[in-house]
Amino acid sequence: RQDQQFLKELNESGVPVVSLSGPPGTGGLPAVRANQEAVAELAINHFRERGFVRFAYCGDAREKIWPPTGELFRKLAESGGYTCDVYFAAYEREARALRIGHMAKWLRTLPKPVGLLARDDLRAREVLDACRVAGLHVPDEIAVLGVNDDELICEMANPPLSSIMQNARRIG
Repeated sequence: RQDQQFLKELNESGVPVVSLSGPPGTGGLPAVRANQEAVAELAINHFRERGFVRFAYCGDAREKIWPPTGELFRKLAESGGYTCDVYFAAYEREARALRIGHMAKWLRTLPKPVGLLARDDLRAREVLDACRVAGLHVPDEIAVLGVNDDELICEMANPPLSSIMQNARRIG
């Protein structure tokens, strides 16, 4: 939720301000964002190089607004003649165990093997947990790729998580 009065004061302060979150143009501020098209393309290429012909994306309900990574990933898969199943979890409204259970049920329905891109590394870690609950083998049945390359999350995941680095320091 944006505080409109605060944004107005920032705009009128004369101090240079750039937004690093939310949809471009939020609050009338100039914005700098990661290239979501490039993220989706890197993911598709990563999976295709490993022989995958089935794809899936796991995000959350906020993405219906921003960022459009899942939609871009799906469109790239379909433009290559493939299908891409998409799952948007109710991220903040459900307890983690409930999210994992719903996700496990969805993962069981996917044709295997499948290359799955997750919204970010936290969501990818939940996918790995849901795979365990569903009795699915990673990466043989479901290969999981995260976004943000958060070293702690990736290394602590079981199995360790592969992730696309967006280089937030350079963007900032």
